[in-house]
Amino acid sequence: ISFIQKEMNDVYVVPTEATYLLWIDCSHVCKNSLELVEFIRSTTGLYLSSGEEYGKNAKSFIRMNIACPQERLNDGLKRLRQGIGNYKKGSENYE
Repeated sequence: ISFIQKEMNDVYVVPTEATYLLWIDCSHVCKNSLELVEFIRSTTGLYLSSGEEYGKNAKSFIRMNIACPQERLNDGLKRLRQGIGNYKKGSENYE
């Protein structure tokens, strides 16, 4: 969680207790998390879940499973940062 807070200003991790799933609010990056997770998967290889799977209210959220070895988690967080950064750069070209 601290990596996301320090490295990615445009997303917010919803505080939870005793879980290995992070709910990440990406509403400042996009309104369609399905599009975002597909972009991240295609450009970085990181698999995430779209919040849209859980209802309309979660459309701007993504879900990340962090139940893995620390080395794999660190790699996934770096891919997340890269994917969101690239997504934002691409969407700026269309505004």
